[in-house]
Amino acid sequence: MNTNITDFSHVPGRIRRVPIVGWPGLWHWGIEGWRRDVNGQPAMWHSPKGGAVRCTTYAEFSCGQPSEILWTPQTYDQQVSVLQRIKSIEGMPWHLTTANCEQVIRWAVEGTARSEQLESGFLAAMFAGIVILLASARRA
Repeated sequence: MNTNITDFSHVPGRIRRVPIVGWPGLWHWGIEGWRRDVNGQPAMWHSPKGGAVRCTTYAEFSCGQPSEILWTPQTYDQQVSVLQRIKSIEGMPWHLTTANCEQVIRWAVEGTARSEQLESGFLAAMFAGIVILLASARRA
């Protein structure tokens, strides 16, 4: 995946992500829509925590953070497909394990609702649990 954080050109259907303020190592994902906002930046489809899948201004999506490009559609058909899919779930409520920002974006692009961030967090929690169990077993 391309990781150009300085490219502000507009490619509908392109995936961008931004760091989540206050959560180091976590990212908020979005898809550029067909329109531009009043500042000339791409309108963004995303699923904000506590909200629902919707299209907002770039400023609301990014919260002032620099964005990183993860994927750019290569054809007009890819653009149409991705944007039709994300629009088809407009209003779906955010949910950590079934409809977080990464999952809805990956579903729109790849057809599979998955989250590497969630998977990594689960593995880290499992590892921490094992370490705690081993430490407590040694004390006993």
